[in-house]
Amino acid sequence: MPVLFAHDYSGSTRNALEYHSIAKKLVNELPNEAQFVLWDNNFEFVDRSKIIQVISQHDGRGSTEPSQIVKACNQANFSGELIILTDGEVGNVDQADQLIQQFGLTFTKVTVHIVNNNPNISVCAPFARKCPHEIILYSNGNIQKIAQVTKEDRKVIEIMEDVKTEEHFDQIYDSLHNVIQAATIGTVGDPILRDKVVLLRQRIVENKAKTVPKQLLEI
Repeated sequence: MPVLFAHDYSGSTRNALEYHSIAKKLVNELPNEAQFVLWDNNFEFVDRSKIIQVISQHDGRGSTEPSQIVKACNQANFSGELIILTDGEVGNVDQADQLIQQFGLTFTKVTVHIVNNNPNISVCAPFARKCPHEIILYSNGNIQKIAQVTKEDRKVIEIMEDVKTEEHFDQIYDSLHNVIQAATIGTVGDPILRDKVVLLRQRIVENKAKTVPKQLLEI
């Protein structure tokens, strides 16, 4: 599977020792054929040696604009596994959302590593909405997986129309919760998904009414 490592190269990462220590570890774990892109308020595809140089010098510049990751992926026609490293000090994420929809980009998987004691996790939102993903936070010396949606979780959207009972709903609840959370983070909501949930609720209520004895309904 193609892998693209998107390294936040913004000015706020300059001389951030923990950030670059984590970057070094992540880069060392990547396959030999991985691609690399530096992003700030621009983007630049680089080779592994350049990434290693940036990390060793604790370098950084520019502002933090996630839309540059989208532009890079579109230019490279990339749809594999996207790994994003950022300090979470983001600018506007709305443009990233708009460009992903405009370009029709999809990813096999997205993993976002955020190194910050008080991060803005909305940087993850545009990339995580419609694909399996993990969001990992490095904060105060701790590592925490703060969100995860698997390929199996994503399948729950396809079967929502088949859910008619409370028992079935209970079975899919955790996956549905994860998917809804990912789809709506940083937005006012997803109207299509909301309508699906409303219809699901109606089916459960109607099905439950059928199981109530007729005598009780007449009281």
